[in-house]
Parts: sequence; structure tokens; C-alpha cells
Amino acid sequence: MNPLETTALILNGVSIIGFTIGSIMQMAAGVTSYIPDIHIGLSGIYGSPVSVMEVTGGKKVTDSTVSFASAILLGSQIIDKLAGGISTMANYERRDDDWKLQERLAKLELSSIERQIVAAEIRKEIAETDLKNHELQIDNAKKTDEFMRSKFTNKELYDWMIGQISSVYFRAYQLSHDFAKKAERCYRFELGNDDTFISYGYWTA
Repeated sequence: MNPLETTALILNGVSIIGFTIGSIMQMAAGVTSYIPDIHIGLSGIYGSPVSVMEVTGGKKVTDSTVSFASAILLGSQIIDKLAGGISTMANYERRDDDWKLQERLAKLELSSIERQIVAAEIRKEIAETDLKNHELQIDNAKKTDEFMRSKFTNKELYDWMIGQISSVYFRAYQLSHDFAKKAERCYRFELGNDDTFISYGYWTA
């Protein structure tokens, strides 16, 4: 519960109490109307006029009670309206807080999706490289088969085979090195650091 909601709740309680007191006073005013009025009179000597003065009575008590009760009821109505306005403001504030929370959650989800996209692009790049290497191996195997079928077993053939084997070894080294570097990139991306494990210069022949 935010401060505005707490304030509205307190004002509602005050309004209910005021309305209850005012209503009780109005009912009590009906009872006080039965109190008889009290008058004091003075009669002058030698035929002077008679002076009569009302001291107290049910009418005065009733009038004052009704007036005070009306004031309390009016105050309770004003407080009730004020509580309603504050409650509306509290609802707007809570709605704004909910929207801000949804915005933060959406940003976190967007960040996660972006990381997944980057990881998927890296995996796609690895798969494309793997496919190209397989296609190259197939092409080399076809050329080797054609060459072997068209040549006799001689020194040139053996020299060629040595060169081809060396080339295959070097391409295998390059492929392994590329895969290792891509795996290193995935590791650095997932952990968010700049650690480096794979370097160049391993091929010595």
C-alpha cells in the first residue's frame, strides 16, 4: 500500500466517524425538543410593564445540536470527497508503478533475446564453416580419385600424395583452429569476459 492509499483509507475512516457522530446528534436533537422552555419574568410595581426572558429550554438545545450536527455531517462529506480524490490519485500512481515494472521486465527480456540472437549467429557461422570444409574435402577426394585413376604408381605420384597429405593436415589444423577460436568466442560471450586461450603459431611444419 502506497502513502496515498494509506491517506485515503485514514480519511475514509474519519469521514465515517464524522457521519456517525453527526447522525447521532441529529437523532438526539429530536429528543431534546421535548425539553420544556424555561422563562423568567419580572413584574414592575405600580403597574409597570411585565418583563419576560427565556433562559433555556428544548428549542435552544435542539437548534444548537442540529446546527453542530449539520456542520459535522458537512465536514464528513467534504472529507469523503477528498478521500475519493486521493484514492483516484493513488490508483493512478499504482498503475504508473505497474507500467514501469512492465517496462523493466520488457527491457530484460529484450536483452535476453538479443543475446540469444548473437549466440545463434555464432552457431550459424560455425555450421557454415563446417559445411564449406566438408564440400572442400569432397571436391579434393574427387580430384584425388581422378588423378589416381589416370596415373601410374611412380615417384611423381608419391610426391604428389605427400603434398596432398601435407595439405590435408594443414587444412585440418586450420579447421581445428577455427573451431577452437569460435568456441572461445562463445565462452567469452556467455561469461562476459575477455579471456583468451587460443593463439596462433601452433603449426610448425
